[in-house]
Amino acid sequence: MIKRFESELLDVKNLSPSVKHFKFKTYEGFDYNGGYIVSISIPSKDKKVKRLYSIASNPSEKGFIELCIKYVEGGPASEYLFNLKKGDKVEMIGPFRTFFIKDKGKNIVFISTGAGIAPFRSMLYDLLNENFDKKILMLNGYRYEDEVLYEDELKEFSKINNFEYHVTISRPRGEVKNKGRIQVLIEKFVNDLNADFYLCGLSGMINDVKELLIKKGVDEKRIYFERFDV
Repeated sequence: MIKRFESELLDVKNLSPSVKHFKFKTYEGFDYNGGYIVSISIPSKDKKVKRLYSIASNPSEKGFIELCIKYVEGGPASEYLFNLKKGDKVEMIGPFRTFFIKDKGKNIVFISTGAGIAPFRSMLYDLLNENFDKKILMLNGYRYEDEVLYEDELKEFSKINNFEYHVTISRPRGEVKNKGRIQVLIEKFVNDLNADFYLCGLSGMINDVKELLIKKGVDEKRIYFERFDV
């Protein structure tokens, strides 16, 4: 059920120098699957503006949702949300079903950069909760080593036989296992061209990755995406 509601900030913590992990209270009956989004009303000088955020939490855990949000300098939403304190309240609408797993009978490849990992964290929990038995490959790209998100958690998930996880750093300050943009991981680890591909990040990355996958032989109809800058 999509509903407008007041949500209390239960907890907030830093994930990286520019990304925070927010935990917001939800209403009774709030139900969602991996990939769903919520809208938050952001106060501004003239009127409220709305911003959409992917839910990043485990859908089986009720009473709250988690959001993974990157700070954008000068952005009204960033300035508002990053100054919230525990106990503060915001106006939300949701959940909305916009981005979701289309076919659970196929292998899945998640490709993201930065905070684009948010919907995939939730989708991953959803799939594991259902004992999904196909292969899941997760590829994440970041600029610097200290920007990597949910690394310990994903490494723990990597102990599951059908889940594989890799990270690349485009501007490393030291020695890293994979160096370069997200395309480096695609060339190195994407072997199943019949899998379904899910992309999340900025438009430039989405366009470049789509082009690369199609060149490799992936059917464009099996490439699904969510842009963070639209």
